[in-house]
Amino acid sequence: MRFRAFLLIASLVPTAAMAQSISRTYVGPDNGNWSDPNNWSPAGVPIGTDSGSALRNADNATVSGVVSVTFDFDYPPNLFRFVTIHANATYYQSAGTLAALSIDMDATGYQSGGTVYGFNGVTLGGSYTLSGNGSVRTTRPSNIYINGTLNGSGGSIGGMKGL
Repeated sequence: MRFRAFLLIASLVPTAAMAQSISRTYVGPDNGNWSDPNNWSPAGVPIGTDSGSALRNADNATVSGVVSVTFDFDYPPNLFRFVTIHANATYYQSAGTLAALSIDMDATGYQSGGTVYGFNGVTLGGSYTLSGNGSVRTTRPSNIYINGTLNGSGGSIGGMKGL
């Protein structure tokens, strides 16, 4: 009986080690979709976690280069560690929820729907257009920094709203 228990415990150890966070970088085409696993290196759509205690297992997502990316992945309220979208990229979102400890967008952004949540803050550093029912939020006392231009014809921006 002790031997079986040892085998069971030993078989669980590799699973826990494999569940660590991965830093994924967008390498897909211009006008590509976030949801295409082949658009990321290493291959696979970035995965979040629905538990703060499992945050070490959540991925980091980075988009850089002269590229447009459409956020089209309908995550349940997931939490990434860090999401960075660099200056030469363009970000589109019309639905879904993108949530992370920290979101840094130096890119040009167009958000007509869905929600961007930054638990420890959101930085919008490029030209960001918020319209429709899109919203940018923080979920605890933290800041939304606007270091670029914010354009709006609807939508909302504010803090202290839970998932």
